[in-house]
Amino acid sequence: MRSSLVFVLALLVAGCEGPPGAAGKIVTRSVDDDTYVAEGEAGVFHVDEQVLEVGRTPQTHSYMKFELNGLNDVLAARIFFTALATSGAQVSITALAVEDDAWDAEFMTFGNKPLTGVALGVIQVSSDHRYDLDLTSYVVAQLTEAVPVGEVASASIALVVTSGATGEVVLRSSEDEDNEGPELAILPF
Repeated sequence: MRSSLVFVLALLVAGCEGPPGAAGKIVTRSVDDDTYVAEGEAGVFHVDEQVLEVGRTPQTHSYMKFELNGLNDVLAARIFFTALATSGAQVSITALAVEDDAWDAEFMTFGNKPLTGVALGVIQVSSDHRYDLDLTSYVVAQLTEAVPVGEVASASIALVVTSGATGEVVLRSSEDEDNEGPELAILPF
């Protein structure tokens, strides 16, 4: 609920207005699947854990997938997640598009992680806080791709520590007992 309010306020600050009658009809999607993978951990699967990790040494990447079925035209989309830089210093993490949404957290390792594509944005993480990032262009692009019959439209992102940055970031996962896991808030047309 708090995420939806922040999303509406972010849209108002940005000067975005939905079409008449669209106000308050934000669609919030919880993460459908999430995990993290760490270099050097062959055969280790990080499923059903309270946190996701992103770090430089060893390289540790977090993955999140959101189902998009039932959505058509999107005016705005933002991802929200709670994170903390464990060193206390600010850490830059980059959100990357994931090229193949067919991954499954129960079977993903660093060796078989899906390829990533374009950078979607950079987030500066420091204190335990709810962060957000605009994913509108990416979600719109995912919705315009042809989805084979019987498959679910989805959008996946990977979070990695930005090149040159050091430190580790811990994010609350979909398994978080305080329900502070990642969410995708979408304002449809």
